[in-house]
Amino acid sequence: MGSLLPLLRSLRNPLFARLYAAQTTSLLGDAFTRTGLRGGKHGRRSWPGP
Repeated sequence: MGSLLPLLRSLRNPLFARLYAAQTTSLLGDAFTRTGLRGGKHGRRSWPGP
């Protein structure tokens, strides 16, 4: 937990906070895209693959 505090303190910098938010949003978008391409747990594939 001690190593988490410096990370949270760095979010006080507005530029770093915006970059961190953009990266997090991008990763979430990638995760949803990959889940959608797989068809989720119970869905059909919408993209041919292995």
